Amino acid sequence: MPGTMFGQHRDNRGGGSSRDELSAVTCSSGTLTGAGTDACTVTLTAAAGGSGITVDMASSSSAVKVPASVTIAAGATSAGFTATASAVSAAQTTTLTATDNGNSKTYSLQLKPAATTTGTAGLTLGSSTVAFGSVPLKTPTTQTVKLTSSGTASLTISGAAIAGTGFTMTGLTTPVTLTAGQTVTLDLQFDPTTAGAFTGTVTITSNTGTATVALSGTGVTAGSTGGTYSLPNDNTGCPGNCR
Repeated sequence: MPGTMFGQHRDNRGGGSSRDELSAVTCSSGTLTGAGTDACTVTLTAAAGGSGITVDMASSSSAVKVPASVTIAAGATSAGFTATASAVSAAQTTTLTATDNGNSKTYSLQLKPAATTTGTAGLTLGSSTVAFGSVPLKTPTTQTVKLTSSGTASLTISGAAIAGTGFTMTGLTTPVTLTAGQTVTLDLQFDPTTAGAFTGTVTITSNTGTATVALSGTGVTAGSTGGTYSLPNDNTGCPGNCR
């Protein structure tokens, strides 16, 4: 069973040499990130005599489990064991201690929290172009564009600006943060005061970069279709003083 407290020393030397003393305890990695295992070794100064040596093991932290003891076989100078670490929320140092016949050796094992995946933010526009078509002068017309947080991390829209004569924007107050899947609606209005074709742009700035929506619209006088007016051949119905 794994242990975190010192156990009773068990000496199997019999009549063996006193030179087979505990030399060191080491681990191959020294640093574990997240849950994992490390291959460790207990080493003697000389080959174990008698029927071998049992070395007591301990860990200073409940986050790292080691065997209660490790047996070094007769004639061997070392024996391996596994240190098993559970995930930690903050970096810490755990001390592994090996004890033989009152002689103790320690090893410091570094534990680090596992790296977290934050995901990637994404912005999807319902449309990248908005065409208002022909709009009578001083007759506001509104269209909408839906903005969707389409990534795996939160989308933060830090700014939105509109440019172009006759175009205005409402419905979005920045900064705003949308979790994955959330949407917000942008209300775009075209209200021409003079006849003619107009273009504009909406620029949206977020933690994904910059996105744009192209705007277009034509202001026309009331009753006009924007085309050419054709006179009847006999001038019947000709408006004004047609000749």
